[in-house]
Amino acid sequence: MPKPYLRDSRFTPASSFSSSPNSSPSPVALLINGLAEAVVLIYLLWPTFSQLSRENLVPSLLQVITNKGEKMDDFQLIMEPKDAAIAILEQILLGGDENSRSVNASSVVTANGIPALLNCLNQMDGRLSIVSILLSCMRSDRRCRKLIANRTELLPVLELFHAGDDSTRSICIDFISEFVYLNRRTFCNRVLQMIKDEGAFSTMHSLLVYLQMAPMEKQVAVASLLLQLDLLVEPRKMSI
Repeated sequence: MPKPYLRDSRFTPASSFSSSPNSSPSPVALLINGLAEAVVLIYLLWPTFSQLSRENLVPSLLQVITNKGEKMDDFQLIMEPKDAAIAILEQILLGGDENSRSVNASSVVTANGIPALLNCLNQMDGRLSIVSILLSCMRSDRRCRKLIANRTELLPVLELFHAGDDSTRSICIDFISEFVYLNRRTFCNRVLQMIKDEGAFSTMHSLLVYLQMAPMEKQVAVASLLLQLDLLVEPRKMSI
């Protein structure tokens, strides 16, 4: 989870995250009761994964992500509740052991959160977090892989790959590779058409460059993707 915009030293996750007897409602209680803006406070308090895991926050976070929300003229939040919800959801899905990650990802799928997350993929803010969340869901629940593959617009992911650092590119490669496992020819044809239409940059060239610098554990996935793309490119008289 990214470092928060502002963190007041008077408040700590331990003292402010959850309610105590005879105290005012905690941010968690306010969020669960439907106050979407409370998620921003939770984000700014920077709770640990163990604190988040004690609360059943996934349904409430998905509700914030799903809702369009209403603009408030009276005051302006330091960040949008949807962005805060996405960041916290990513922390929940990436934290803990393998079993915890699987359980939390499955709860996103069960709550029908995939369509709402896919709708957020076109926005620049939080795009990497969305890709990470969707990747976790595909790895934990193979049944949702086809749903994500059929509904995902790949251009935002390719844009993220081009503009990102090595860590970001690694996540994008893992995400794209999940589609390759599902249906190689359908996926590769979609990517080739996108490469043909994008014009402004060469995805295949970027993949070649990344292959030379990628960690050993990523080189096989990148090389496999390039090989499959090149096999489809040749009949179209294109070349990397």
